[in-house]
Amino acid sequence: MQAGDHFNKLWNRYDDFDFSDPPLCQFAIKFADWIDTYCRLNEEPTHREINQNKLMLQDRYFDWYNAVPRGHRRRIGGPGHICVYHVYMGAYERLKVAELSLLPPGLFVTARPSLPQYGGLFLGEVSDE
Repeated sequence: MQAGDHFNKLWNRYDDFDFSDPPLCQFAIKFADWIDTYCRLNEEPTHREINQNKLMLQDRYFDWYNAVPRGHRRRIGGPGHICVYHVYMGAYERLKVAELSLLPPGLFVTARPSLPQYGGLFLGEVSDE
């Protein structure tokens, strides 16, 4: 058998190999449905909207984390299924990309507070006398 024939035999034996993602578990499906319903952004989101969505997502993730069976809590890789953590990370990354694509919030110079007066003199002000 020639080297080329051997390579072709090895190469072609996996014609039905599938690169699709593994399925979501029942908990991840429900969590993903919640994300699709409540963590939506407008066409031009504001920093406030993104931060509110990030906070809601974080709280809901830990609610799910405490509610799912122990075997699903720390499932972050390996064969099998996509779990709650993967769904959380996907949603958080989408929010983070939206946040990074906005201009940073402007820095505002606040007005100097007015000083209290006592007997016509401003308290806290230095006089040249």
